[in-house]
Amino acid sequence: MKKAVLIPADFRDAGRQVFEDANIEMIAVKNVDNEALIKYGDQVQGAVVMLDQISNDTYAQTPQLKVLSR
Repeated sequence: MKKAVLIPADFRDAGRQVFEDANIEMIAVKNVDNEALIKYGDQVQGAVVMLDQISNDTYAQTPQLKVLSR
């Protein structure tokens, strides 16, 4: 499985380039929040969260998620 990360749609180009260089697929969504993490949780191993709070229930529903970054 190719590595993938969930990113906010307005994520800067420099940050996108880091993922591109590492051959990591990016899935862009309006907000990386609980709802988005659950929706894409079976597809991503990482996520860039801006200010949204992530609940413990979300972690339990996203077993492939290894890295959460702000």
